[in-house]
This record gives sequence, C-alpha cells and structure tokens, in this order.
Amino acid sequence: MSVNARSFIKKRISELYLKVIDNERFIKSKWLLYYMQKVFFGNPIKHKVDEKHRVSIPASFRELLGDNRIIFTNYVARHLVRCYPEENYMKKGKEMLKRPEDDKERQIFFLAERYELDDQGRIVVKGPMNELEEVIFAANGDVFDIWNPNEFPYKDHIIE
Repeated sequence: MSVNARSFIKKRISELYLKVIDNERFIKSKWLLYYMQKVFFGNPIKHKVDEKHRVSIPASFRELLGDNRIIFTNYVARHLVRCYPEENYMKKGKEMLKRPEDDKERQIFFLAERYELDDQGRIVVKGPMNELEEVIFAANGDVFDIWNPNEFPYKDHIIE
C-alpha cells in the first residue's frame, strides 16, 4: 500500500472513530478494532519479557512515536496496561482536567507513570504483569495496550 493511500485510510478511520466518540456511541466490533489496529500499528504482536522485566516495544509501534521516546503507562486493569505517546497523553490530560476531581476515570488516568524508552526501545513491565514471560502489544486508536496473553480477546490475530 502506498504512503498516500495509507495516510488517506488513517485519516478516514480517525474521522470515523471521532464521529463515533462524538455521537457518544460505543461500537464493539471485532472487524473495526482489527482494521484500526492494522492501519495504525499493524497486527497485535507477542513479545518476550526479559529477566529484568523489560520488553521491547515493537518497531511498528515505535515508528509512530517518531523521535519522541517518552510514553506514559497506566494500568487500566490487572491484565492491561495502556500506553500513551507523550503528545496524546498531554492532549487527553487536558480533557480529563475538565472532569470532576472525584471522577474515577480521571483519578486512574493521572496515576500514569512516565517512561523513556532505552536505546533498544524497551520499557520495564511493572505491577501484576511483571511476572509474565511474554506480553501482547495491540493498538487501541491513538494509543496502544500491553496485554496479559491469557486475557487478550483477539487471539486469532496475534503475530508470534
């Protein structure tokens, strides 16, 4: 696929994604999630965690970070870590500040940890997932998630 075609598709999917969010509708569609993953980051990818609890962020995900090697991670659940590129985290943070202080999602969002990728593009897996031998990276719109492989809902799309 050419770069122009890929850019057009990304833009169109982003518009559709935002339209869905603007209309406050929630779509749980395997094909839409799968297609968005392919366009933004590629297929979900399984990666090994080393003995120091580090995992290398897949190249297709690092590409989208560009020169920015800062990400913010946030435990959404015991089996799922959401990773925000710095720019996306700051943008979402401004939105979250508009919510009431006792809003649960706001409180969880601001518990995120800041990481700088090392020279090999790795981060340390902390918390309940640091005992895993491997994890799955999957796109989620303009962020990506690190999953416990036992809990990942779309196992048939994983690249080993």
